[in-house]
Amino acid sequence: MEFTGNMAKFSSILLLLICFSFSSFQTTTTTEALCHDTDKAALLDFKKNIIEDPSHVLRTWNQSTDCCTYWDGIACDDSNGRVVDVNLPNVFRFRCGGWFRTSPCNMSMVGTISPSLGNLEFLRNLDLRYLEHLHGSIPSELGKLSHLTSLLLNGNKLEGPIPASFQHLHKLEELNLANNHLSGRIQSSVFEHMTVLSEIYLYGNQLSGEIPSSVGKLVSLKTLHIQDNNFSGGIPSTIGSLKNLTSLDLGGNQISGSIPSSFSGLISLSHCRMSFNKLTGSIPSSIGKMLTLNKFIVTDNMLTGNLPDSIGNLTNLWSLQVSNNRLTGKIPSTLCNLNLETLDLSSNLFTGELPEWIGNTTSLSFLDLSDNRLHSVIPSAVLNLPKLLFLNVSHNRLTGKIPPRVFLKTKFPRYHAVFPATSFEGNPGLCDSPLPPCHSTA
Repeated sequence: MEFTGNMAKFSSILLLLICFSFSSFQTTTTTEALCHDTDKAALLDFKKNIIEDPSHVLRTWNQSTDCCTYWDGIACDDSNGRVVDVNLPNVFRFRCGGWFRTSPCNMSMVGTISPSLGNLEFLRNLDLRYLEHLHGSIPSELGKLSHLTSLLLNGNKLEGPIPASFQHLHKLEELNLANNHLSGRIQSSVFEHMTVLSEIYLYGNQLSGEIPSSVGKLVSLKTLHIQDNNFSGGIPSTIGSLKNLTSLDLGGNQISGSIPSSFSGLISLSHCRMSFNKLTGSIPSSIGKMLTLNKFIVTDNMLTGNLPDSIGNLTNLWSLQVSNNRLTGKIPSTLCNLNLETLDLSSNLFTGELPEWIGNTTSLSFLDLSDNRLHSVIPSAVLNLPKLLFLNVSHNRLTGKIPPRVFLKTKFPRYHAVFPATSFEGNPGLCDSPLPPCHSTA
């Protein structure tokens, strides 16, 4: 009897375990939803628009398989089977070091972006970077992707304008359309409600018109790189509202007018480049309030006036480049407060003596003061700066004997630059090696 009772108990327990296991299996399988029909249809339509796929990424995409489970580059939300990620960058570009153009590295797709991608209503990330032969316009239907946080279409041959429908991408955090053939104006409405957008990369296109004033509403923006386009008009004063902006590049456009006084509102800015534009007026003294700035590059503009003394307040600044402008006056002595590594004041109208304090800037590796109206002798300490690799003081009004370089013996070997005659030429009163020797007055 006892044996029979134990067997009965064991059978009951075994039955319960089997039932529990079956129940768990059912629960597990039912929570892993299959690919939604709408999303599958949208992706298959995208595939139809790709006429060449040398890397065979899309070979797993077919009607008979589940797009969430078997399709390369696709990720889904397990709870509802909706596609959340489409990641199809040209991975061979990265594996081969990034910039090779020949086989087998260049394995990009050829085709256009299907408007049907706008039906992926739960999509969060769309990555079609560096496909290089992806052409045609950006479909306005992408503006329907209300959950999109990352849109990466850089490194292609896309053309036409940025769709106005992008104004509906309220959750977008990163927008990268760089290095395409995009053109036309950016509608002001595009940036009206993108309050979480933190990164914008539009460089290397042919975008034109003014920078929309609505850019000032991008309160979360940290990076704005729109260099090498055809933007014109002035820098919008609203840009000063971007308190979180750390990197700004407006170089290589047709931007005109003065640097707005509101610029000092960029209290987090560390990198600022506005070279190769048509900026006029003076550099505002309020720049001295931008204490996080470490690179300020405004070369090749038409800036006038003095270099403000307030730049000496920027103790984090290590690169100051203002060449090819029309700046006047003396080189501010307040610059001695900085630990500059690069100082380029060339091709301006600076006057006065070549400052002695430059010889105390021991961090300096690049110094270009050429094509100005500086006079006086060259302080010997300048030529003996321990890290100086490039020097150009040519085409000024310097006089006297070029001081010799003193190569101090140190515990660790160090490269010592040799400055050629071209570094000193164009100063009629300057002499000695590497220029011709000085004539004796005795």
